Amino acid sequence: MRNRVALLALTLFMLFVTVGCSGGSYSISVGEIDSNKSSITGEYQNFSGFYYQTVKLSEGETIHFQYASTTEGGSLQAKLFDPQGNELISIEDETVFVVTEAGKYKVQVEGTQHQGSFQLIWQID
Repeated sequence: MRNRVALLALTLFMLFVTVGCSGGSYSISVGEIDSNKSSITGEYQNFSGFYYQTVKLSEGETIHFQYASTTEGGSLQAKLFDPQGNELISIEDETVFVVTEAGKYKVQVEGTQHQGSFQLIWQID
């Protein structure tokens, strides 16, 4: 029994490490936001607040973003934050960023009564 618990704990830890963390503080009506290790997508009637995905990056890596949104009302922005929480860039249609410091970065979307949808995907080289 003890071995099974240890194996389960190790499996959950590895899943947490490889997938990354996501979260935020937001309200949504009629819809959802989903994320995985290389994207955040959303479709809803109304989104206010922020949602992020944590990405572990190494010095010298390049992260390529592709961002598209449909806005019927309100506003929506996508941003990249460094490990200290400082905003580095505002992500537009196609944005490239070269990492100068290793660490856990946040890819974040911020909405103010945004009505519509978005897709934010990235690739790390």
